[in-house]
Amino acid sequence: MAVRQPTLRGIPRKSPLGGYLYVIRFSIDVIKVGMSVSPAGRVRAHYGYSTGLGIPVTDLWISEPHEHAERNETQLIKFCCANAEQVNAREYFVGLGFSDVVRHAKTLPYVPAQCSTSAHDIPNAMRWRQTYDALRERIADGTYPPGQRLPSGLAICDEFGISPVTAKRVLTELRKAGLAEMQVGIGTFVTELPQPEG
Repeated sequence: MAVRQPTLRGIPRKSPLGGYLYVIRFSIDVIKVGMSVSPAGRVRAHYGYSTGLGIPVTDLWISEPHEHAERNETQLIKFCCANAEQVNAREYFVGLGFSDVVRHAKTLPYVPAQCSTSAHDIPNAMRWRQTYDALRERIADGTYPPGQRLPSGLAICDEFGISPVTAKRVLTELRKAGLAEMQVGIGTFVTELPQPEG
């Protein structure tokens, strides 16, 4: 029996008002949660990849854009980690009800951004720095633990609304700072912490 996927029509592209939280349920009862400043691209990527594997999306929820979407994503992931039977790749959860996750997401603080500047009005120098700072903060707070693969350049482009050249610069600067290392043909990973001698 074929599973009918929710429509992609009406999914927001970008907003000057902040990022969006999203919750996706796949036909195998796996929940994916995340945050993006450009949910249309991110959700389309999930649809395409999962459909190619024969695992269609069955439910989708996207928040309104808001200023603290990154913080709320962290809180939503913590909720899911505490309640899921199984956690995969940090943002995929087994054993959670879609409506329970959405209900919790709706309780998180919603603060519309006060800024009316679109991402395209921000100079490139500021955009790369904002992206770099956001990824550096995620590494520092353990959202991306040592050894974990960082998002691809394309995923960074989608999430932060930057160009591939800017995404490449961000990853290069993370490597220069010693926060990440590239494995050719595989990706960029958070640097492992040195083990104490003894």
